[in-house]
Amino acid sequence: MKRRKFLQAAGLACAGVSSALGDEKPETQRRQVLVTSAESRLAQAITTHIENEFDVFLTSPEEITTVHPSVKSDLGHDQSINALVRGLDAIVFVNEAPANADAAGLIDYRTRNLYNLLRAASEENVKKVILLSSLELMTGYDEELDVKEVWKPTVTTDPRLLSYHLAEFTTREFARARKIDVAVLRLGKVISADKVEGQPFDPMWVDERDVAQSVASAVRTDFEDTDYRIGRWLIFHIQSSNPAARFSSDRARGRLEYKPEHLADF
Repeated sequence: MKRRKFLQAAGLACAGVSSALGDEKPETQRRQVLVTSAESRLAQAITTHIENEFDVFLTSPEEITTVHPSVKSDLGHDQSINALVRGLDAIVFVNEAPANADAAGLIDYRTRNLYNLLRAASEENVKKVILLSSLELMTGYDEELDVKEVWKPTVTTDPRLLSYHLAEFTTREFARARKIDVAVLRLGKVISADKVEGQPFDPMWVDERDVAQSVASAVRTDFEDTDYRIGRWLIFHIQSSNPAARFSSDRARGRLEYKPEHLADF
């Protein structure tokens, strides 16, 4: 669907008409993907990486300037959110709250707003949601341990980390009810390798381009039942391929064919 059609339809959706994507069939067979937190650098990096393979639409709680089709939405509990997601194949919840969000606002965004999006997605038969979470949830374990995705997060009362955990929990309940497939990508510290050149290597680093690659792989992959699923909920750890990386991305490499290309020789 072209940018003009998307924006026209989005305007109608805000007025209570049926769909932000329209009711017509897609012009191509490419997967239709919505990326949230469009104002963020990471969302832009993801969009740039996947736009040649998928039809990408953006949403943000604020007005943004972008060459991609975009709609302003606060992900509230109303019919406009159903219109926003109707006709999509996948949603990438970038999970970056508005810049002015305080602790309560951060938790609210990663629970209530995410819940609204998941509810609408399940009602509109969206197949998959990719949730970007954080590997900081696992840093409470000793650095010498080979921490796997099946290990429990080391949750604290810090609002930022707690909000990531609550976001994962929210998606898990939708997946357990078999309403939607969810891929949780736990990310290290997202950076641009070009901007940290000359700095000491941080074992938590992951380049934003590798994150974007993992997102594309998650959208592309049709998941089947395996021994590490909880209902329709899967977790993957996303790190660099540097030997000093804190966490292993073996599961993502195997299941998503994730191939990090940056920071390996940093």
